[in-house]
Amino acid sequence: MKLTRFEELEVWQKARELAHVVYQLTAHGQFSRDYGLRDQMRRAGVSIMANIVEGFSRKSNKEFSQFLFIAKSIRLSMFPFEPFRGVYGKKKEN
Repeated sequence: MKLTRFEELEVWQKARELAHVVYQLTAHGQFSRDYGLRDQMRRAGVSIMANIVEGFSRKSNKEFSQFLFIAKSIRLSMFPFEPFRGVYGKKKEN
């Protein structure tokens, strides 16, 4: 089955969920007042989604893979800030 829309990609759906969680965590309390960290986390969440979409629009699997790698790198860059969830907000439970 060939995917014709980026919205069908599970990785994009997960990125959308992550961006939603980031916006929820950064909308209230102390996190909402830490403008630098809040904005950086929000931009990263949206950037992950954007890179997946841009890669999907490319003509080759090699280019798509490169954009997926970029999206993964952005997600990994968010890990150092994960401890702040305990300070600023509650961790989302599965």
